[in-house]
Formats: sequence, structure tokens, C-alpha cells
Amino acid sequence: MFIIIGFILTILVSVVNGVRLVVSKEVQQSTNAKYRIACYFIAFACFGLAIGNIAHILRNGLEYAPIEVCSMISLSISVFQALLVTAAMIMLYTNRNVVVKKFIIHAIPFLLFSVAYIVAIQFQENQKSANFSEFIAAAHYNIPSAIRLLYFIFYIVQLVLFTIIFFRERSRYISCAVPAIATASKVIRLEWVKYAFLVALLEGVLSISIMIIPSYTTEMIFRVVTFLFYLVFPIYYINYSRTYNRVKAMLANTENETSHVIVEENNGMDQILTRLVLQNNELFKKCEAYIVQEKCYLNPELKVETIVTELGTNRTYLANAIKQNTGQTIGEFILSQRLKHAQEMLRDEQYKKVKIEDIAIRSGFNSLRTFHRNFKASFGITPEEYRKKY
Repeated sequence: MFIIIGFILTILVSVVNGVRLVVSKEVQQSTNAKYRIACYFIAFACFGLAIGNIAHILRNGLEYAPIEVCSMISLSISVFQALLVTAAMIMLYTNRNVVVKKFIIHAIPFLLFSVAYIVAIQFQENQKSANFSEFIAAAHYNIPSAIRLLYFIFYIVQLVLFTIIFFRERSRYISCAVPAIATASKVIRLEWVKYAFLVALLEGVLSISIMIIPSYTTEMIFRVVTFLFYLVFPIYYINYSRTYNRVKAMLANTENETSHVIVEENNGMDQILTRLVLQNNELFKKCEAYIVQEKCYLNPELKVETIVTELGTNRTYLANAIKQNTGQTIGEFILSQRLKHAQEMLRDEQYKKVKIEDIAIRSGFNSLRTFHRNFKASFGITPEEYRKKY
């Protein structure tokens, strides 16, 4: 009974979210064409899952039935939609690997295995197996079992391949996201995508497990996981467009009005973040020229607002640029320059007789106490001890 309830709930959730993905205002108005296509992929997966579950109920009624032709097709659809979802999630990190040609190459074998199984089952009854060893043994003389074994091997290869691609692209994306946006939140990092991928991975593993060795318990877990996944995942995916637009707006706001750089509508999130990284690099060079080369840090009354005004930017973009290139905040960067200047003075023979307090003032510190505290915190010794040592 629980399995049938799971079927019905999954059908309802799949259809509702499939329709939302197609007609959602956020999706329709998105400027990222590949994102819209990915949404249609997921919608297709939702509808496919619903059709497979409906077919199972029509064939078996309200009674639980172990694997046979119809449920094999239903599970094949589940495996196929896991492929669709995985491709869609990879697209959130990058557009590079989500192309129709690649998708078709990966999808065709699922169709061929399903067709081969349906044909084989007409000539030879599927051999039921109680465990994996029996299944392997049956595959030697039973054609449907042999097809399921090949299906299993192929899916495991696909699973490993997509896992490698997913985490490689995620790592590449994060390496752009963190430096581009110093205060990168979980929203920008797309942390939910990682968890969604792992659940989709679990769903695929459960699908293939049921396909190999049917089990009421495994199928019940599979139905629960599938229901929860399709209840939550499409909502997050639809809301992704807001994150994309937010980061895209950051890029647009930092573009030089005199430049002819255009934010292309088809850019992936990783490409946008890469552009932000490059812009941060340019801004940092200007900041370094102003603060370091012109030594404006020597002014004890130097304010961040002065730097921002001089560079023609704002505090957030300046903070991102400095954080990306040095790992420091604006204040920490200015402090490091003052301490470096003080070190040079303490080592210089011509300043040997200059008082520590004077060195502190000449290095941009307001007081000897502040200088002492920061110097010892950074180098582990007092300015006096440093002078004697060097």
C-alpha cells in the first residue's frame, strides 16, 4: 500500500513541478538560454517519471508487483531522468559540458537497453535472483538477465563519469566564486546543488539496484527519495535564475562605461564569475598603485572612503578585489603596508637613533600603543626586539 501511495504522490509532484518548470515566470524571463533548456530537460524528466508510474499502476493495479516489463521501463525512465537532472545541475556550474550532442550520446544507450530487454523478455522469461551472485550466474544463460547486467555496468560507468565531471566543474566554479565575491554566501556557492546531486545519485543507485535484485524495502526507499527529490529540487532550480541575475548584475555594475565589454546572455555562471575575477584583478592593480606606490597608507587619517573615491569604485568591489588578491580585508591590507614600512625603517641604519614612537607615526599609526600591539601580533616580537635582532 505504501508503494502505491508513493506512486500516486510522485505522479502528482512530478506533473505539478514539470508544469511549473515550463510556465514559470523566472524561467521564461531568464536571459540564459541554456538554463531555460535545462529547465525543459528537468520538466521532461518529471513528465517521463509520471508517465512511467502511471503505466505501472495501469498494468499492475493497486497491488505491489516485482520487476517485469512495465516496471523495467519505469525504472529505466528513472535512471534516464537522473541523467537529465545531473546534466542540468552541471549546467549551473558551467555551460561547457551541456551540449545536445553529448547528451544524446549518453542517452541513446538507455533507450537501446530498454528496447533490447523488452524484445528479449518476449522470447525468454526473466530470471529472478535473490542476491547479486545469483544474478551474475543467471546472466550466463538468461538473455534478459544478461541485458540487465550490461545495463548495470554501463550505468556504473556513467555514474562515475558524471560524478567526476560534476565535482570537477563544481571545484572550478567555486575557485571562481570565492575570489570574485569575497562574501560569497551559500546562495552564490550554490551549495544546494551538491546535495541535490548526491540525492540524484542515490536515486539512480536505488533504481539500478531494484532493476538488478527487486526488493520491496529498496523500492519503498526509492519511492520516498524520488518523491522528496521532485518535491524540492525543481523549486530550487527555478529560483536559480535569481542568483544568476544577481551575479550578472554585479558584473554589469562593475563594467567600465567606456569599455565595450558585453555581458552575453548565454554566459554561464562560471564565465560571469571569471569576468568578475578579471575585473577584480584590474581594480586591485589600481588600488595597489594608489596605496602602495604612492604610499598613501602613511597618512594616519587615511579613510576607506577616500580610497574608494580616488579609484572611482565602491567599498564592496574594493573589498572583493583586495580579498581576491591578498586574502585580506581593506583594513588588513593597509595595516600590512604600514607594518612593512615600519620593518624597513627598523632595519635601516639611518633610522637607528629614531625613536620607536616616531617610526610608528611615520609608518601611518596614530599611536605607539596601536603600533606595538599590531607589530607584536604580526611578528611575535616587539619593535624594540625586532630592531635589536636585525
